[in-house]
Amino acid sequence: MVAVACAVAVLFPGSAIAQQRETLPGDGEGKWIVESWCSACHSLNMVVQQGMSRRRWDETLVWMVEKQGMPELPDDARETVLDYLAEHFGQEHRPGGRAGSPMSIGTGVQPLFPTQ
Repeated sequence: MVAVACAVAVLFPGSAIAQQRETLPGDGEGKWIVESWCSACHSLNMVVQQGMSRRRWDETLVWMVEKQGMPELPDDARETVLDYLAEHFGQEHRPGGRAGSPMSIGTGVQPLFPTQ
């Protein structure tokens, strides 16, 4: 399966699989953890498109652990990830330049944070 995904990425660089292989901005441990940890379950495009505050990213990690079965990050890694996400994908980095509620995930049925 991995060989097929790699072949598709090489032969069709505009494909979704090739786009998932793109790297995130910045460098360091935060980037490495996000690229490896987050891409285990979903496209990194999901990370890029959110544009949330550090607090919202923190709430998202809680939601993913409690509702999606993501393993808990160790405390030191969690802080590193939150720092990285807030710096590179904070509200000011939201696509279209607007801050607001996060976009939906998956099939669009379940919003990242249901409105209250």
